[in-house]
Amino acid sequence: MSQKKKLLKKFLERPATLRYSQVAHVLLYLGFEHSQGKGSHQKFNHPKIDQEIVFPVHGNDCPTYYKVEISNIIKSSNIISP
Repeated sequence: MSQKKKLLKKFLERPATLRYSQVAHVLLYLGFEHSQGKGSHQKFNHPKIDQEIVFPVHGNDCPTYYKVEISNIIKSSNIISP
């Protein structure tokens, strides 16, 4: 199993344990595009998902609530092949 797949698995099982940089790597691995956010907020878009993912980053991390929500969005979408 590749390192990125392990990181994805960890994110889907325990999203609160990852830092912002790891969450960003997972999103980019899944095909999200990073677009410039405003201030401390970061934006990610995916062609198969209608909604934007926007979350704040402070001190090189983002709040656990946002990590869990991002994980739920990824799980409910069809961008991960079983």
